[in-house]
Amino acid sequence: MDITGEGFDKTRDSIYFVPLSGWNSFYNVTIPKTLLVGALKVEVNGTTLLSTIDWNATYYLISFHVDSTSLINICGERCLPILGDINDSGNVDIFDAILLASHFNETN
Repeated sequence: MDITGEGFDKTRDSIYFVPLSGWNSFYNVTIPKTLLVGALKVEVNGTTLLSTIDWNATYYLISFHVDSTSLINICGERCLPILGDINDSGNVDIFDAILLASHFNETN
């Protein structure tokens, strides 16, 4: 499948993409359980889409049908926090290290 505009939106707890071609298409999407948590739903342009969601120990397996090449969002109830992301910026970077170092050996 050719897609464009794919990514992860931490503020909406969703994965999104726009298929380049896909009129009247069926999709199978696999998402690691380490990325999204809780009840998942598929949205097309903000409207919830009928989908089949299955899972195993490590992945969610999502199947759905789309009639257009619009923005597709796969939303979870929340995303898992990133280990080491102290300032909740979405990635582990030097600012997390500075924050940790500045409070090293402190107590409550």
